[in-house]
Amino acid sequence: MFLISILIIYPKYLEINKLNRDIFKLREGLEIKYEQAKRLRKSQISLAASKKISEKLDGRILKKGDEVKLISFLENAAEKIGLKQEIHLAPGYKKINEDLSTIDLNIEAAGTYLKLLGYLNTLEKNTYYLEIPEITITKAPTLDAKKPADLLVLTLKVTAYVQN
Repeated sequence: MFLISILIIYPKYLEINKLNRDIFKLREGLEIKYEQAKRLRKSQISLAASKKISEKLDGRILKKGDEVKLISFLENAAEKIGLKQEIHLAPGYKKINEDLSTIDLNIEAAGTYLKLLGYLNTLEKNTYYLEIPEITITKAPTLDAKKPADLLVLTLKVTAYVQN
């Protein structure tokens, strides 16, 4: 009886242990695939968000040769507000990487304080991505000593990003 139980039970015991190991390996494999699927889903969501941001930036970054559009925008904004403006475009581009360069502009605008604020507001809300690292507001020189000057001069250093 003992011999029969060993001959029948022991092989089944070994078979059950083997099945248990196989099930454990399958579970580990499935858990790894599940984690990979979760990461893939997160990556797809991140990619979709990145594409939306990239599309928004594409419209905000100038294409090489479209600098005239930016200058026209600046001139029209100043004219609409009633400012006298001078724009000095620095020669050449500063290369940031293979796809992106910058171009520097110096802008001087003269007008009243409220008009200058309106101009700055227009620059802030414009469609182009501009960086303004330096803003200076000074009193305009008075030509007539009897007449007080309420004009101010706004000097801006502007960096515009240009796609190569």
